[in-house]
Amino acid sequence: MLVGVAALALVSGLTLTMADAATGAGWSITPTPQTSNRQGLNDVSCPSATSCFAVGGSDGKALIQKWSVDHWNVMAGATLPANTTYSSLYAVDCPSADSCFAVGTDNSRKTFILKWSVDHWNVVVRSPIRQGTTSVNLFGISCPGTNSCFAVGADDPPRYGTLILHWNGHDWAVQSSPNPGPGTRLYAVSCPGRWHCYAVGRYGSPSARTLAVHWNGLQWTTKASPNHAGSRLSYLTGVSCPSLQSCFAVGTTELSELGATVYGTLIERWNGTSWNIMNAPSPRQGMILNAVSCPSPDSCFAVGADEGSGGTLVERWIRGAPWFRMASPSPDGAPSLRGVTCRDTDNCFAVGNTVIDFTNGPVWTLIERYRG
Repeated sequence: MLVGVAALALVSGLTLTMADAATGAGWSITPTPQTSNRQGLNDVSCPSATSCFAVGGSDGKALIQKWSVDHWNVMAGATLPANTTYSSLYAVDCPSADSCFAVGTDNSRKTFILKWSVDHWNVVVRSPIRQGTTSVNLFGISCPGTNSCFAVGADDPPRYGTLILHWNGHDWAVQSSPNPGPGTRLYAVSCPGRWHCYAVGRYGSPSARTLAVHWNGLQWTTKASPNHAGSRLSYLTGVSCPSLQSCFAVGTTELSELGATVYGTLIERWNGTSWNIMNAPSPRQGMILNAVSCPSPDSCFAVGADEGSGGTLVERWIRGAPWFRMASPSPDGAPSLRGVTCRDTDNCFAVGNTVIDFTNGPVWTLIERYRG
């Protein structure tokens, strides 16, 4: 049974808002179709001011929703092979209004890639796999042009290492990538230009350290990335590069305080020569950051979850000022924002889900919009 203000927002089209009453500025929940009791969204990309694509999963099947002018609709997905019993999409990027790529996985344990061309989705290919690899996942994608995309993730036995694929306009191919140790994963990638990309993730098991790698047009190399002093586990899950000399990465760090394990936010910045940790609002209060979008070198938005209070988490950076937490609506249950995209400093969409009951209850998609 739906309860609370969130139920009204999701079903009847009412909007739960944290916007300023006088100006309409701020974050608000945008009504989104609920086609099942277990669905969520992982990423979003907006190729134009009136068009966005959000991807995730619904009852074990890949889910794609599209924003057209003023509302979200569920799209018909690509036709998958007949033996597909499970599928999910983790990331999407749209270099133009007529071209998008989405990456995900299915029950074959092979990553598959979908392409949007004008008016329909197609399965481009089940991604190339290194010989002997039995399990593949792609978690992030960035397309600096319609004929160039980079997708990142991990392949498992026997390598257990990073995986990077490149689209040249015709074919996908595996690129050689750094693999500093066991448990290595790349979760996100951002390409401010065709010849420059930055990807982030983690390496090490059972403990983990942050990982950042750079593409210079010829090869991928590791760039040293710091970790909080005393952290037992740190990883980066989102990255956004508004220029060739500026990138921001976000994630989570695990700390031990008074004998208890706590999670805190982690924000790092690339200044053209090195990665450095930035001061984050309340980094040790059970908060996690999943994704970041920087519409300009002077402004960034990061999203995640406040597990301590059971609410969404949105943080913002403006040049000349420290990061600060923004007011954002939190529907009933345990909401989490997993992806964010900002076309400019006044227009953003963030997507995720909200868990109503951890035992056996529904999980609903969540989409929030920012208007400055």
